[in-house]
Amino acid sequence: ALKVFDPIVSAAARSALLSEFGALTGVRHPHLLAGIDAFDLTEPPFAGCVVFVLELAEEDLSHRVARAGALPPAEVAAIGAQVADGLSALHAEGRIHGDVKPENILRAGNRWALGDFGVSGLLEGSYAVTAGATIDYRPPELARAEEGTRLHRSADIWALGVTLHVAATARHPFPGPDPIMRFAAAVRDDRQAAPGLDPVLARIVDEGCLAAEPRDRLDAPTLADWLRAWPTPPPPVQREES
Repeated sequence: ALKVFDPIVSAAARSALLSEFGALTGVRHPHLLAGIDAFDLTEPPFAGCVVFVLELAEEDLSHRVARAGALPPAEVAAIGAQVADGLSALHAEGRIHGDVKPENILRAGNRWALGDFGVSGLLEGSYAVTAGATIDYRPPELARAEEGTRLHRSADIWALGVTLHVAATARHPFPGPDPIMRFAAAVRDDRQAAPGLDPVLARIVDEGCLAAEPRDRLDAPTLADWLRAWPTPPPPVQREES
């Protein structure tokens, strides 16, 4: 697959592209979309455009849900475990994804992989400076922070929890007619009732992902283990110490 960017006119924009391609090529994992090559186009009409050559994917999770509606809990748990495995590898290599959402979870053959590292940031300890995440997948602590602030890596876990809820119910967990209103509902902790959500999956999402305090969310390896163990109920949450 080819990802073509508009002509790059600033050093900052080119630096952001180099960072994105570094994430695509520097962290190899079956559940992270692979980057193969990158080059500049020099001939009209695309002169100045940058092209990424990426592993080919057949569909993304948003299209799967739009086509099929709410997915069975076993499928949601399997997809979530794979994405959490990808996040484990990414976090272990010192990066935060920063924009986990259904559109960025892609099926390549019989596996699901996390793609689009355009706002990925480098971690210093548990935090990274990143910006630009899709607003209704942002964790509530960002309402108290300026854009470009340091973000705890568990923001990726929050976004994956929202994504799992969307996949399992075909509805966002926080009510609102647009992304800004949904983010405002998340900040208020105003959840929509989801009576059809599998109770074990609901516990994983609620207790493991959507905790208001960043350090109370699971780390990615533990979340992957919980999802792989579905339908076994998860154990009590072990809170992160740092």
